[in-house]
Amino acid sequence: MAIQPITHQSWLFGPPLDMPLALRLENGRFDSRRPRRRPTATGIHQAVDLASVAGNPVFSAYSGRVAQVNTNPAATKGNVTIDHHPNGLGFVTNYNHITDIHVGVGDFVREGELFAHVSAVPENPTLHFELWAVVDRAEGRAPTDSDMVPVDPTRALYAWEQRLEPDELLEGLQVPLAVGVTRIHSIPFFFARFEADLTLHLPMYEPMTEDERITIAVLREAHRREAALELSFRHSSFWGGDVVTQVALAASS
Repeated sequence: MAIQPITHQSWLFGPPLDMPLALRLENGRFDSRRPRRRPTATGIHQAVDLASVAGNPVFSAYSGRVAQVNTNPAATKGNVTIDHHPNGLGFVTNYNHITDIHVGVGDFVREGELFAHVSAVPENPTLHFELWAVVDRAEGRAPTDSDMVPVDPTRALYAWEQRLEPDELLEGLQVPLAVGVTRIHSIPFFFARFEADLTLHLPMYEPMTEDERITIAVLREAHRREAALELSFRHSSFWGGDVVTQVALAASS
C-alpha cells in the first residue's frame, strides 16, 4: 500500500548535527539554485547545508536501518542513507560530507545515535542533510528516486532549536518604533525595531506557525498604537540573529 506524502511539518526529529545548528545561507538552503555541473543536473538544491566544524558529531534524525554507505577512495568524506520506512515513518534521510562513519549497510540506528562526524572536505565544512518522503515502492527493496519526493527540513530543524534553546526575558517595557519586512540572505523576515538599537526578527519562512502570525499581528498593532510590550527573545544560531519568542501588550498600555 502506498504511503501518503507528508504535506505538513508538525513532526519533529532528533538533531542531525550537534547543537547549535546553523543554516548555511543562501545557496545552502532548500530549493536554492545550484551551478549546473553536467547537462542532466537539475540545478536545484533539494537539501539544507548546515554550517559546521570538521569533527562535529552527526546523529540519526530518526530510528531506521542504513540503506547505503559511500566513501571516496581517500576516505576523507562520504555519505550515509538511512531508511526509516520499516518503522512506519515513510522517511529516508541522507547525510553528505561526513567521515569516520561507524555504521554499515543493514545496521539499525536509533534516533539521536552518533554514527559519523563532519568531514574537513569541503574547505568550509558543512553537513548536507536531505529528507525524503516515501510515497510508493515495492516491499522488500530500498526506495529509489522514483519512489520519493524531497521534503524541506528547514522548519523542523528550527523547531529543534526552539525546543532546546532557552528564551531570555527582555527587561523593561518596549514600544516598537518601526516594523516591517526585510530579507536576510534572500529569506523574508518580519522585524520590529526598538530603542537602544534593538531589532528583533521573526522568520517568514513557510509554513509559518500560527503563533508566529499572531506575534507579528501584536507587534504591528503595538506599533500602530504606540503601546508598550513585554518581550522575550532568543539568539538563533540557526537563522543567525535575534528572534522574538513571546510578546504581550503590557497592562499599563
